[in-house]
Amino acid sequence: QQQQQHRQGAVGEAPRFVRQPRPSASVSEGAAVRIDCRVAPLNDSSMQAEWCKDGLPLNAGSRLNTTFERGYVSLDILHTYPEDSGEYSCVVRSSFGMDQSNPMSLTVVAEEGVVTDTQLPEQSMVANIDRLDERLSARSTRQDYDDRIPQSAPQFVRQIDSAVVAENSSVRFETRVTPAADSNIQVEWYKNGVPVTLGSRIRAVYDRGYTALEMIYCYPEDSGLYCCLATNKHGSAQSNTAQLSCSGSAGVVTASALPASSVMNIQRLEEYGEEFRPMDADLRRADPPRFLAPLSPAQLQVPEAAAPAAFSARADPGNGNRVQAHWFCDGVLVQFGSRITAGFELGLAWLKFAYVNSEDSGTYCAVLESEHGQAQSTAAQLVCQPGGTGVVTSSQLPGNAEHSIRSLMQLEEEMATGRAAMPGADAQQQPPPVIVRGLVQPPELKEGERLGLQLQIEPARDGNLSVDWLKDGQAVTLGSRVHTDCERGLAWLQIGHCYAEDSGQYWAVVRNRSGAVESNRVAVLCHASESVVTRTQLPGGAQGFQRLEDLERQWREAPIGPEEFQFREFVEPQSQPHFDIMPESVTVCEGYPAKFLVKLSGLPRPRVAWYLNEQMIASVSPWILSYR
Repeated sequence: QQQQQHRQGAVGEAPRFVRQPRPSASVSEGAAVRIDCRVAPLNDSSMQAEWCKDGLPLNAGSRLNTTFERGYVSLDILHTYPEDSGEYSCVVRSSFGMDQSNPMSLTVVAEEGVVTDTQLPEQSMVANIDRLDERLSARSTRQDYDDRIPQSAPQFVRQIDSAVVAENSSVRFETRVTPAADSNIQVEWYKNGVPVTLGSRIRAVYDRGYTALEMIYCYPEDSGLYCCLATNKHGSAQSNTAQLSCSGSAGVVTASALPASSVMNIQRLEEYGEEFRPMDADLRRADPPRFLAPLSPAQLQVPEAAAPAAFSARADPGNGNRVQAHWFCDGVLVQFGSRITAGFELGLAWLKFAYVNSEDSGTYCAVLESEHGQAQSTAAQLVCQPGGTGVVTSSQLPGNAEHSIRSLMQLEEEMATGRAAMPGADAQQQPPPVIVRGLVQPPELKEGERLGLQLQIEPARDGNLSVDWLKDGQAVTLGSRVHTDCERGLAWLQIGHCYAEDSGQYWAVVRNRSGAVESNRVAVLCHASESVVTRTQLPGGAQGFQRLEDLERQWREAPIGPEEFQFREFVEPQSQPHFDIMPESVTVCEGYPAKFLVKLSGLPRPRVAWYLNEQMIASVSPWILSYR
């Protein structure tokens, strides 16, 4: 209710464009383009910006980046293609309205540097070229055993050796699996029949048939039986079982590292003189612990779960070396935890309660125990006064609580039914839908091109609004090629690539609880394209065919010697460093990344260093230097 009242009482400014995009731009294929504009007001946090191309929403990606910050809106196309040509516009929405910028016409001029159409007129020529490629591959490619993918189940050809090590020593279990060239083999290690958990201390290695399990340092709990399981699509195999025995080391080193003569000299220096002769064991007294004062307070009354409580008593531990304090309640040993704690420090034995429950009531006493005897304190009484139930069941609402609870329950029921209006409003009072902007007649299309149809509908915030798209009186079938959506008063139909059977009349029917409205109809015409190109694409009387026939005749007539099957390794000659591509100047906004690219050639591989104002740059943030 507070949020709805805030929306009804809030007064703001509708978004508007204070600077429009430039009207048109023309770039070459591959160039970058930026389309920017400015909107107001700047302090509206509910404002959102969306870019459209030819009336359809434009999705951002690795090639398309959008920016919206403090009224500045921009669209960056890092690399343009001919299909990016079209009209671009920006739509800004907020809680107080929306606005759309003027369209910008972008033209991308295609490059003719790459020929993608086939140059061959006959299917037989394609087969001849394929046979020619196979003969060239057979001559120049060395068939290695590892390059052939075998069709057999894995098999272990090396046994795993057992190991006996001390704690903190490294261990490696090694074995080999065939076939080594099968990239589909999966290897897993087991300890006592359970898969081994890998991490920073335990690592597994598998490289062309070689597999190993490495432990950088061992613990005694790593001892057990280890084996390896290899699996591919033809079957699985298990290696032999190896045993690992890891003996624990002493936590504290007590053995002396000094020679025997040095140890004897130290012992003579540590011997007592006559004045420091220790007392005989039979003359030493065995004093047991004893309490010097009664337990305080003798009686304690505390409200339940309201305040802490404590008992304490002064005591003499005697001359024992191991003195322990035990507390009893009605003869039962008290269990300590986060709520009840106890201790014996500096001659004071104490028991503390963080808060008292009713089951803590009783008679308490303390017992001090050492190797020379024990002592028991006087008794003290603890009484826990009930402070009410632990669960609050009474209403905490002020005033008429019963009426407030009924109002809350009624509000929750209305929210569960999904009503868009506030309590007391009738859904039938919502106005019927109105088409603000109808469908635009699309141009004639070729097979494979995109089609987009868009409507603008009011009311834009009606949650019961639905849009049905029709083609020649039948509902449009949706799928991976055909998409529809309706969001914030904009409804569109998008066909990723059209076929000839997509031609026909399209319109939409908009409905809500108050009525329905039908949009205007548009005719879509899609021309079918040729499936197979049979005409020659070669200029100049097809001279390329004669050259191909001459090459084929030479291969057929020329004898093939055994030296042609030998593998010859190409040795690249050494050369001095040379910059094939020089760095280019870059102008960017503050906070944006900048990239400088060069291409080097030379053997041996040159070493590269970057300089900024004649000073070498280190590879630290914000600089990232790489050389491949």
